[in-house]
Amino acid sequence: MNAQYVDRLSRTDRDVIMTLVPEGVRVLDLGCGDCSLLNQLVSERRIRGTGVDINGEHLVNGLAHGINVYQGDLDEGLADFPDGSYDYVILNQTLQVVKNPLLVLHEMLRIGDFGIVGFPNFAQWGLRRGLFFGGRAPKSPALPFEWFDTPNIR
Repeated sequence: MNAQYVDRLSRTDRDVIMTLVPEGVRVLDLGCGDCSLLNQLVSERRIRGTGVDINGEHLVNGLAHGINVYQGDLDEGLADFPDGSYDYVILNQTLQVVKNPLLVLHEMLRIGDFGIVGFPNFAQWGLRRGLFFGGRAPKSPALPFEWFDTPNIR
């Protein structure tokens, strides 16, 4: 398998999200990372987007593209965001790293009209094959961490 094919398989979540978010809506991306999903939504769906991530270095890309970004810890809640202030709240590839997922999910529903949650498929056949034949937790473009150094707590 070539790297582009593997990366394409690992980013199917983005394709699904792109079909779920209508044009011109307000989107809050929790755990936005480098803001690449928000950038894609802005360019293809003309959304008004905001991103939140715990790592301030990740947010530089969003700032460079004119996206409103905030550094914050989702486990501390999102009190700065008023009720119903967004049409869609996205939590993609982030649920498995938060300590209080129930709080984060409640905050999503308080802030937005709709919530979209995506998480890694740790049971995907390629990952299971890597574990079986390699004897170690596999790595991929979507899950690039060593088993002993992963932020995933679920």
